[in-house]
Amino acid sequence: MISNYVVSLHQNQSLRTKMTFIRTKLLLILVLSFFMCNLADAQIRGIVVNAKTKYPVEFADVYLLNTNDSSIIDKAIVDSLGHFDFNHPSNLGLLKISYKGYQHCYIDYTNDLGFIDLMPLAFNSTEEVTKKNKKMRRK
Repeated sequence: MISNYVVSLHQNQSLRTKMTFIRTKLLLILVLSFFMCNLADAQIRGIVVNAKTKYPVEFADVYLLNTNDSSIIDKAIVDSLGHFDFNHPSNLGLLKISYKGYQHCYIDYTNDLGFIDLMPLAFNSTEEVTKKNKKMRRK
């Protein structure tokens, strides 16, 4: 009878040890999955607008640049509403935003940039363009 009790007690301790091991494994999996989610691609997004009119700047180019050598890592094109977004595994870097007729804009980016103002290039409206017409002579 005592031997049955000892065997039963040993089986219960073995079962408890197995349950503790399983709980430890599950906790470890949860912790690792939490860190893996943080290492996942970060979504970088923003809205490019004209700095003076606040209208969207359609089809502007947005470049994600490597901070070490300024090489292009990724590129996005602004849609008709001024929005752009792309995924990147880091939340540190440099964005270059460019469009014809606007000054280039460089930004250290975060995940959500909000509105980004592009400054139009200043043109001198008083400049005149003259064209001289030459008469063609027949020979």
